[in-house]
Amino acid sequence: MKYGIVVRIILSVVFVYTGIVFIAQGFSFLHKRSFYEEKNAIISQIKVSYNGSDPEDTYYEVIVNYVVDGKQYTSKLGEYNSGMHEGDEISILYDPNDPKKIISSSVVSLFLLFIGGFVFIVVGLAISLLRMILFFFSTRRQSK
Repeated sequence: MKYGIVVRIILSVVFVYTGIVFIAQGFSFLHKRSFYEEKNAIISQIKVSYNGSDPEDTYYEVIVNYVVDGKQYTSKLGEYNSGMHEGDEISILYDPNDPKKIISSSVVSLFLLFIGGFVFIVVGLAISLLRMILFFFSTRRQSK
């Protein structure tokens, strides 16, 4: 029985910690967005690579071209979605101090980080709360 309690505590801590990390990444991304400037870019290439024989295990590397202060840049975008195609114009955010550093201007990633973090924290706390409720009822039953 004690082994089950330890597993639940560890599981709860892992879920809450993961949620906190997701939310911290969301705030970091939000902070970056406030200092970056928006620019249009052209998707010049989408590299597809497969990890192993599983077609579901596919990695997409999106390469974009954009111009800042008259200088042409080519960078990897850290995001891909199935609506992206070579030649498409997309909106990016770049670091004005280092224009090679870019992030997607899409708020979907930001939304997923915050929602995902919230869900992980709720699940972790629910695991702990469920354990406390079960413990409370088991001690009340034993005292009768």
